[in-house]
Amino acid sequence: MGFTLAPQVTSHFNIHSLTPAIGVMSSIIGGLTKLPLAKLIDIWGRPQGYMVMVGGLTLGLVLMAASNSVELYTAAQCFYWIGHNGTEYVFSVFVADTSRLKSRGLMFAFLASPFIITSWIAGPLATAYLHIGTGIKDGKIVSAFIGWRWVYGTFAIITPVVALPLFALFQWNYKKAIKAGLIPVNKTGRTRAQSFEHYVIQFDAIGLFLIVSGIGLLLLPFNIWSYQQEKFASPMISCMIGLGILLLIAFAMWERFGAQVTFIPFHLLRDRTVLGANLLAAVAFFGFYMWNGQFASFLQVVPDLTITETTYIGNIYSIGACLWSFAAGILIARTGRFKAQALYFGAPVTLLGAGLMVHFRQPDVNIGYIVMCQIFIVFAGGTLVR
Repeated sequence: MGFTLAPQVTSHFNIHSLTPAIGVMSSIIGGLTKLPLAKLIDIWGRPQGYMVMVGGLTLGLVLMAASNSVELYTAAQCFYWIGHNGTEYVFSVFVADTSRLKSRGLMFAFLASPFIITSWIAGPLATAYLHIGTGIKDGKIVSAFIGWRWVYGTFAIITPVVALPLFALFQWNYKKAIKAGLIPVNKTGRTRAQSFEHYVIQFDAIGLFLIVSGIGLLLLPFNIWSYQQEKFASPMISCMIGLGILLLIAFAMWERFGAQVTFIPFHLLRDRTVLGANLLAAVAFFGFYMWNGQFASFLQVVPDLTITETTYIGNIYSIGACLWSFAAGILIARTGRFKAQALYFGAPVTLLGAGLMVHFRQPDVNIGYIVMCQIFIVFAGGTLVR
């Protein structure tokens, strides 16, 4: 429901134009958190990493429900996406740990399958929440309560309750692994200072700082440049991009020459497959957010769709990609090949769908063309994600 409610929240704070900037910035921060999380679950364990991320997600929901300014709402979005992306990452690691390589794409499709159900109920549920406390006074529609706060408050309670059984399962298997001797438990005898130094080295804290700061500084200017008087010529924008590039170069040098325990083995930074996969992910990310930032607002304002209708169209990707990913996963499991699907089908159709979205997102265009573009993106996204 967050897709539909975000414009409602920013409009409440009279700063609707920041809707895409808040969404992209929180997504960037949430995505970068996967880097330290990968280290955390390797060193501390899956259950610990999972509960830290559920805690972050719940904290974000609580802060969104209580937010009284766009600044607090933005911070809450960051906590939410850190927790949301983190829990998804733990699920992905769990699937990777428990499935064969050839069937992994199919298992990832099962992991995303709940969207097929939740996408249909999100619209009516969001509409019902937004009408809580609504009435007519002096001929005007008024609301005693702000419905979107109830949404976030409700899920702040539901989320930890639903997460606890899976945590218990993780913890039970973790203890079984310890008893079986698969996970050694050693008393280190280190002092606090020695433990701090140990984890700084094991987490490759310097490397993490360099890569997270570098990516953040490199990507953030593309979301805030339009708010600068001099646009891309602004000294701040130029400095952020330049510093981001320098930090990424410093990260590569640190991993090659300085790190005792590398966050990313240096040979992977030169691997064509790894670089190609990351480049493809970057292009797909850019192609999606190029049109998605104001998509919910566009659907509610230009074609004058209801909240429910907006949610249905906005969730075409979620439903369709989940369904199509089963076909892509089965094909990978049968053939053992995924490169041809990604390069010769997924990537070109992604560009086609995103390009047509830019072309057809006009005031006088029939909504059917928008749906057609979404269907193109469905087939491409369902293929690439798997």
